[in-house]
Amino acid sequence: MKDKIEQYIKAIKAAEEASLSANKNEDGGTCNIDTVIINFKGWRQANIDQVIKSSGINISSPLSGLYKGYRFVNFSANGQGNNRSRMVIAAKRKLVEMDIPATVYHQMD
Repeated sequence: MKDKIEQYIKAIKAAEEASLSANKNEDGGTCNIDTVIINFKGWRQANIDQVIKSSGINISSPLSGLYKGYRFVNFSANGQGNNRSRMVIAAKRKLVEMDIPATVYHQMD
């Protein structure tokens, strides 16, 4: 598990950088609360807490229903429209590139 924790910490830090790099400060489009979600099914809370502490990125409580086992990962996402979507998608792409089971939860406000 130690290697997996380190993999997630490294990937989450890289995804935060990707999110910040995608910031264009242009924020037209539909207001949304798009957010990256990662599947942490089977993880102990202590291990998730270690990822939070070491990465500096907040990770939510577990989701239920269709997204059972997933958690919101709150990367920097400035704005509330196109800019937020662009930043969140950049973070998700970096995570997937680094073999982390991530997707984006899309929701218009």
